[in-house]
Amino acid sequence: MSTTTKAFGDFVDSATMLDLMELAEFTHVMPGTVLTWVEKGELPKGEAQIRLLHYLDAGRCLLNELKELPKPAYKLGQLIAFGLLTMDAARKALGYANQTDLFRLLRGSSLQADRGQILTRLIADNQEQLNVVITTFREQRQPRPQRSAPFQSNNLSTKILSSTVMGGVDFLHTALDLVDLQADEVSTALQLTLAERSRIERLITRLKVTI
Repeated sequence: MSTTTKAFGDFVDSATMLDLMELAEFTHVMPGTVLTWVEKGELPKGEAQIRLLHYLDAGRCLLNELKELPKPAYKLGQLIAFGLLTMDAARKALGYANQTDLFRLLRGSSLQADRGQILTRLIADNQEQLNVVITTFREQRQPRPQRSAPFQSNNLSTKILSSTVMGGVDFLHTALDLVDLQADEVSTALQLTLAERSRIERLITRLKVTI
C-alpha cells in the first residue's frame, strides 16, 4: 500500500499529457489545475480530493488512507468518484443538512444506525454497476502500446511540469488540448496567432514530441 502523496508523485513521474487530461476530467477540474497540484506540491481538497484518491486507488495503488476507512465510507467514495452518485444526492439520501457532514463520513466518521442502513442499501443497489465501471476503468488504463515515432516520448516528469506551469495556466489549457494534434491540424483547428502557435511548438519540443 502507498500514501496518497507518494502514489500521486509516482503517477506524475510517468504521466503523459493524455493521462493528465484524463485525471482532470475524472476529478472535474481544468487541466491547468492538475499541474498546479504538482507545482505547489499540494493535493486538492473537497470533492476533487475524493475523486483523486479513488482514481489512484482504482489504478491499483492501494492507498493507505482509503484502505483504513470503514467499508461503507470507502464504497460511498467509489460511488461518488465514478459518477454513480452525486455528492448532493448522497447528502440528501443520508439526511445531512450540508456536505460537511458527508465529508466527515467519507473520511471515516461513524454513522447512526438508520443512516447506516440507508448507506448499505445505496451500496447494494449500485454495487454491480460499480464493479463494471471500475473494471472498465482499469482495462482502459493498461499500458498503452507504443505510438508511432512522432509521439513516442510524451512522458512528463515533475520537473518539466513545474517549469511548464510557469508559462501560465491559460496557455496550458490550450497546449494540453492541442498537444496530440498534428502540426498541420493545429493551423486549421483553431485560429491561433503566430505567437501562440510558436509557444505551443516550443512546449511540444521541450516534451520531446516531434511534430
